[in-house]
Amino acid sequence: EEGRALVVVYDWERDAAEAVVRLDLHDAEGNARGIGGLAWDQAREVLWVAANPPQKAAHDADDELRALAYGLSALSAHRFDGRSAPRLVLFSPIAHEDLGTPDLPDGSENNRRLRLYTRAMAEVASARDVFFVDLFTPSGALYAAAQAPLTMQGVHLTADGNRQIAEV
Repeated sequence: EEGRALVVVYDWERDAAEAVVRLDLHDAEGNARGIGGLAWDQAREVLWVAANPPQKAAHDADDELRALAYGLSALSAHRFDGRSAPRLVLFSPIAHEDLGTPDLPDGSENNRRLRLYTRAMAEVASARDVFFVDLFTPSGALYAAAQAPLTMQGVHLTADGNRQIAEV
């Protein structure tokens, strides 16, 4: 139902502690707002949570997963409508598409990290009783079956890529 869901995006470009404190929330119009200052004109029953994959070295991954776990707990405890906690839906990142060009990476190393991150996200979601949507696995299958690229630069979905992912 329109107006009943909100997209929450963690920005892992910041350090993990700040990512917990300053969750980036985007309303239906795409306006970014912090969790504490978001004015609600109607109750939000569902939060769609997309956590961008960590860009840091592997030794920081545990900190970032702890930040994700803490963030999910904070979101599920927040009463945006003043009465009840929202249901959370956590989405994994998509796979990196190999566009077969020497100008861009083939994505194999990135996909190795993304596969591990997706598994860890699923574990965090399960431990917090959060519904988890694995987009990594089906996006890889879509890329393999596609007649034309579904991404730009291997990581940003095209209009057709968005349409196909939405149908997963």
